[in-house]
Amino acid sequence: MPPLPSRNINFRNLTLSGLPFCGWAFLALLRQRGADFVIRLHQGRRVQLPRRGSRQEVWRRPQRQGRATRWFWRALPRELTVRLVRFTVHPRGFRSHEVIVVTSLLDRKKFPDRAIAPLYGQRWQVELNFRQIKTSLSLDVLRGLSPAVVERELWMHAIAYNLIRALLLESAISHDRPISRLSFKGAIDAICGLVHSRPAATRETPPGASRTARPTRSRPRAPSPGT
Repeated sequence: MPPLPSRNINFRNLTLSGLPFCGWAFLALLRQRGADFVIRLHQGRRVQLPRRGSRQEVWRRPQRQGRATRWFWRALPRELTVRLVRFTVHPRGFRSHEVIVVTSLLDRKKFPDRAIAPLYGQRWQVELNFRQIKTSLSLDVLRGLSPAVVERELWMHAIAYNLIRALLLESAISHDRPISRLSFKGAIDAICGLVHSRPAATRETPPGASRTARPTRSRPRAPSPGT
């Protein structure tokens, strides 16, 4: 059975994902729910690649795959119109390479090729968010000794993470700053300071120290001088 999108994904969502999710059923279900997608093209799919820029293609429904039931497969559309976008990325310290993504954003005037590349680049933020959960919230090791305790531990960390994220969003809106410029770890330190009655944060300052934007970073920030 191919990977399927969550039931919570609907017309208000844009899905950014890597090539393992570039399956026909996954993309078709997203469109059925009114959701758009920007997903890296799987190397196993044969397409007519654009020399530069983008081009549209119509993907017809393939034969039933894996353990998908017959009624499920027949409920999917017969064809899917997609747009292939080809661009070159220049990661700092690494060789440049080409990336091809498939998207349901077909309008080139509203969504030009030059806007698709940075949009897909935001997918990396998901990896950073997972790292924040593991390191900043100390969820790299589960300490429960029974399934019930482990489940409770996961739920508590999920609630804490979303509460901190909600606080960062409120702060970003109040102080007119992009939320990506606020530090998750700084927010945790500020909350701990308030809990222990230390004036680490007030309503006049954001609960996360402002940071320099580094969207492609993969390593922790270097400590500031004197720390």
